[in-house]
Amino acid sequence: GRRTVGGRDGMDRDGTEECDPGHFCVGGVQTACAAGVYGDRSGLGSPACSGRCRAGHYCPVGSVRPVLCSSGHYCPDGQLQIPCPAGTFGTVPGLRDSACSGFCAPGHYCPQGSVSATQQACPAGRFGTHSGLGNSSCSGPCPPGHYCPPATSSLSPSPHNSSRSARPCGGPAWFCPPGSPSPLSVSLGHYSTGGHDPLHRVSQQRCPPGSYCKAGLRIACPLGSYGNASGLFADWVNVTDMYLAERRRPPSAPPSSSPVSRMPSWRPSKPPVRAPSLSPSVPPSQEPTSSAPWLTSPAPYSPPTSWPSAGTYLQSSPTLQPTSVDMFLYDRTFECSGQCPPGHFCPSGSTTATPCPAGKYGISAGLGDANCSGDCPVGHYCPEGSVSPVPCPAGTFGSAVGMRDATCSGMCWAGGCNAASSACQEGHYCPLGSIAATQLTCGGIDRYCPAGSAAPIAVSSGYYTVGPDYSGGNPLTRTAQKLCEPGHYCVDGVQRPCPAGRFGMSAGLASPGCSGTCPEGYFCPEGSSNATSRPCPAGRYGSSAGLTDGSCSGLCAPGHYCPAGSSSPQQMPCAFLTPARAEDAGSGFRTYLTANDSTPTSIVYVNNMPMRVLSEPNSVFCPMGSILPIRPLPGYFTAGGGTTTRYKQIPCTLGSYCVNGVVHNCPPGRYGRTEGLWDPQCSGVCAKGHYCPSGSTSSTMYPCPAGKFGSTEGLTGSDCSGSCVHPLDCPPGSVRSTPILSS
Repeated sequence: GRRTVGGRDGMDRDGTEECDPGHFCVGGVQTACAAGVYGDRSGLGSPACSGRCRAGHYCPVGSVRPVLCSSGHYCPDGQLQIPCPAGTFGTVPGLRDSACSGFCAPGHYCPQGSVSATQQACPAGRFGTHSGLGNSSCSGPCPPGHYCPPATSSLSPSPHNSSRSARPCGGPAWFCPPGSPSPLSVSLGHYSTGGHDPLHRVSQQRCPPGSYCKAGLRIACPLGSYGNASGLFADWVNVTDMYLAERRRPPSAPPSSSPVSRMPSWRPSKPPVRAPSLSPSVPPSQEPTSSAPWLTSPAPYSPPTSWPSAGTYLQSSPTLQPTSVDMFLYDRTFECSGQCPPGHFCPSGSTTATPCPAGKYGISAGLGDANCSGDCPVGHYCPEGSVSPVPCPAGTFGSAVGMRDATCSGMCWAGGCNAASSACQEGHYCPLGSIAATQLTCGGIDRYCPAGSAAPIAVSSGYYTVGPDYSGGNPLTRTAQKLCEPGHYCVDGVQRPCPAGRFGMSAGLASPGCSGTCPEGYFCPEGSSNATSRPCPAGRYGSSAGLTDGSCSGLCAPGHYCPAGSSSPQQMPCAFLTPARAEDAGSGFRTYLTANDSTPTSIVYVNNMPMRVLSEPNSVFCPMGSILPIRPLPGYFTAGGGTTTRYKQIPCTLGSYCVNGVVHNCPPGRYGRTEGLWDPQCSGVCAKGHYCPSGSTSSTMYPCPAGKFGSTEGLTGSDCSGSCVHPLDCPPGSVRSTPILSS
């Protein structure tokens, strides 16, 4: 509990003394008592000093005794003095916790360290509905349509807090944006808007074109007139004064004298003036409480029940007899910027003269609604702003009233009208002002009327008319023209086939001569479009131009053949072949002269065309009407005509055989007993005892002569096998040289 003293540098102390109050000494060294403890006497020798500070007090370092916590603060542990938190206050000293003395009162806020529940009033334009507010923002800005004096604590008035509640702005002549400390007056030429009724307007807007403003209300320009400037107001009486007078009237008092005398019905001698920006001399917030009880107590005044909606405007009233503040009076003779011209209408509140809508017309001035003078009549159309109806254009029709544009169509939408629905029906035409789709028939086969025709159209040369699109059609209601098709010609709108024997190669022909006469070797039936598409059939020929059917000029001549398109009855000799014919095969005829054919040929030229001539011309024949040469059947030979113009085949005769159409005698030693043989073996060999010269028809054609014998078959001459030893021993037909003796 004592400390060393004396000496010069602390190293040569020469005495001691007691520790000072608020300190303790250990080992001769004095140390200040720590925060939270105190030392109320001298000579203390422990860090605990005299003891700990109690809550509600605080002890800084070196404290001699506890210090009582000051107002606006609290001391929880004896160590520190802490300011009361924002939103609370401390009215007495010695507070021990952060609750201090409680929360700040509604309508006020308490910064940190506040000593009163009403430390700071919420500023004007803001409100504080809750306790414990800690800054000047309070609970927030005054709501729109109200104003808030300082210390406003409620948004809804009641008998207990009417003086501290947010107050209604006061009527249509005033407006209160959010955070208003007091009402703002509506400027002339402006109207108040927003809020749920005229007592709670939140902003003002400049009176738009088509209306004029007074007392914070927007009023439509009367029917039949328009206003094309903004900020207009009627230069009449001060309606605001009248309104405020009505607002101050107690509910039990009779209405003030009729405002008719204060609002005379008259037309200004000069145009409405644009509104300057003005402020009221005395806003409702500054009126004495005694003269405006509705500002402080809800009892003296009950709000009207039929205010106009915020942002809307009133129609001009036809009467001058208001009964309460719910109604104001307006002069229905006020014309704003002027009267509507013809072809236009001006409903109440118009900013400009509005054109009569499409489908209507307005023949007079001063029209007040969209019906104007009425619907456009049938056969006419009325574009927007029409003064009088316009006839439907030629080619269209208007069968209903109210047509809107030159389409004269009743099928319209926002993007326009369907012109197809009002086009004159095909097969008919519609002159100016027509009222039906079939106003007039087209009139004949030599003219046509497509849909939308204003007049019939003459058919073009080389064209024919068609339609309507059903079986048979109607020659009086043709709908289109078509180019005459190949194989046809067209005159006066009628399509006819080209005559037989002629052809029409191109479209659009206009005479029966068509493109020309069918050439030789070809035929052209009626309606032919190509000169060479129908060659005369193979086996026939066409030797003249203009043939009309497949029989052409007749059948090909015997001994000749006629390929398709032949122009002569002897077009091709039977044994003459074109190179292509080598691979032809006609119906029922055999192919001949293939690449492997061994029959030699030679090449000749006929009419500059190379032809092959058979080296064995008899090997083919061509009857009348042949389309190709024909090989004869085995055992047949060709006959008739010359060697290159054979036209028939005949069975080979007895004693002969036929190969490649040529007759050959059966060789000596053989015989042919039947017709049509085709092999050199013929019918067989000659019998023994006989001989068969060339062309024999029997196996016993000739017996060997007497004195001769024939011991073998196939003997060819009268010598047979030789002479007998004894001539008398060998009668005719002997087969041995000596007779056979009997036993």
